[in-house]
Amino acid sequence: MRRFWAIEVLLLGYVVLGEACKYCVPKENCLQQSTTFYSVCFHSEVCCEVLRDNNDIWSQKTETVEQQAVFTYGPLPPQKKQVPEIGITYWPPTTTPPPPQPTTQIPKSGEIGQKGLSNPLGLDLTKCVTDEQAKPGQYPWVVALFNGSQYWSGGSLISAGVVLTAAHRVWSMKPDQIVVRAGEWDIESETESFRSEERDVERIVVHESFDYLTGGNNLALLFLKTPFELKNHIRPIGLPQSIGSLNGRRCTAAGWGKITFQAHSYSSILKKVELPIVERKTCQDMLRRTKLGWSYNLAQSLICAGGESDKDTCYGDGGSALFCSVEGGNPDIYEQVGIVNWGMDCGQKDVPGTYTDVALFRDWILPKIVPFTFKKSG
Repeated sequence: MRRFWAIEVLLLGYVVLGEACKYCVPKENCLQQSTTFYSVCFHSEVCCEVLRDNNDIWSQKTETVEQQAVFTYGPLPPQKKQVPEIGITYWPPTTTPPPPQPTTQIPKSGEIGQKGLSNPLGLDLTKCVTDEQAKPGQYPWVVALFNGSQYWSGGSLISAGVVLTAAHRVWSMKPDQIVVRAGEWDIESETESFRSEERDVERIVVHESFDYLTGGNNLALLFLKTPFELKNHIRPIGLPQSIGSLNGRRCTAAGWGKITFQAHSYSSILKKVELPIVERKTCQDMLRRTKLGWSYNLAQSLICAGGESDKDTCYGDGGSALFCSVEGGNPDIYEQVGIVNWGMDCGQKDVPGTYTDVALFRDWILPKIVPFTFKKSG
C-alpha cells in the first residue's frame, strides 16, 4: 500500500530522458520487460512492454515524465486550476477556543453516541490477532471505500452520514463509483460476530485548494445517501477541538493497505500501527535527506508521523485516519488528527510519512456536515 509519490514530480521534471517506457509497474505485474536503455520508472518499478492479466490499474499509457511520476497517485487533475498552498484558512479565524474539558465520567462500552469511543478489547474474542492487527470492532469509525467489488481506499466516519477521506483517492471519481463499508474487520470473511454494513455515496466534496503535486489541502467529504445506524461496531470519531502542538504524542493509524512495500496485495484484516508525531522542522529535514533534495519544503497543511522503525502506513492506506487519545480524559476515546497522505516507500527508518492536519480544516468541515446532519434527521 505505497502512498502516492506526487512530490517526485518536482524532481523528475528537470531530468532529460531518452525514450520513455510504455508502462511503469512493479516487477510482479509485468509479463515482458522493455529493453530500452532509458527509463523514467521509480527504483521499485520496471519498464514494461506487456502487462500481466488483471492489471487494469496500469492500463493507461503515460506520455510524459510528470504523468509517470504521479501515476501511482491517481489520474492527473485538470491543469486549468492551479491553486497555491497558501490558500488555507486556519481554524478558528480570529479567536482561540477554550481547551477541551477533561472527561469526568468514563462512558460505558455500550454508549453508542460517544464519538471516538473505541472498544479496546474488541467485540469478538474468538478471533486471534497479531500485534500488527486491530481487534475486531476495536476502532468503529474506520471505514473501507470500494470501487465496485475492489477495496480502493480508507476513510473515517465523522458523523452517521459523512465520511472523511483523502482528496487524491476520490477527486476523479463519481459518487456512484464508491461504496462505503463500515463495521468491517476481515474483508475476505463474514465470520465475525457482527456484520458490516454498506452505503452508497450521494455527493463528493473535494477541498477547493487541493494541491495535487505537494499533497496540500488533501481532504474530501463523502455524503452518504442513507446514514449508518450507530452501533457498538459502527460509531463516528470526533475532530480535534483546537489547533495545538502534537509533538511528543504517539497516535494510531488503521487500514487495509499493504503490510510492507514489497507485498503483492492489500491486507484482508484491518491492521493498525502506533506512530510517533514528528516535529515539523525535524520532519522537513528528514525528508530533505531523501531523493526530494535540500530544496524541498513541507506543505503547511501537513503533519508528520513515523520514521522510527519498519512499522508504517503504506500503499492503500491513503485516506485512512490518524487518531490520538483525547488528552485529559478517557484514554479509550480518540480524536482524528490526520489523514494518510503520502510517503517515500513504506517503513523506512528516519523517513516519516505525511498526514493532512485535520485541525486546520475544522472550519471547512463543520459548516458542510452540520446542515447535512439536520437534513437527514429532519
